[in-house]
Amino acid sequence: MALYTIRTTRGREKLIIENIYFKLKDKNSDIYALFHPKKLRGYVFIEAKDKDSVLSVISHMPNIRGILKEESSVESIEHYLTEKEEKIVFKQGDLVEVIRGPFKKEKAKIKTINEVKGETKIELINSIVPIPITIKLNQLKQLETNKD
Repeated sequence: MALYTIRTTRGREKLIIENIYFKLKDKNSDIYALFHPKKLRGYVFIEAKDKDSVLSVISHMPNIRGILKEESSVESIEHYLTEKEEKIVFKQGDLVEVIRGPFKKEKAKIKTINEVKGETKIELINSIVPIPITIKLNQLKQLETNKD
């Protein structure tokens, strides 16, 4: 088994994977896995027995630009397989912008944070009457941090 890299038209990777899958759906083939990392556009990785089995599957398929000469290793694409989650830390008094929901594009100030529920109470800056609103943390974008 080896890992082969196919060059594709950018933005057509998912379509190519679907086409290969439907082409092999009812056949007993030497293709074992298909993979397309979101961060690497224009490439599809195929795990197969040999290069000839890959070439026979992708021949006469649109949006395929070719196959790389060298085999890829799992170590070389391992960083595409794991997703690193960047956590933004919000503090009381931070200036934020709402990026989803009915208050989208409104600026607000954080009053309290409930880390367990992933929620915060904010007060909109441009509102006439300061009304506390409870909103999920993933609906906020940090503009300025409070430097206490």
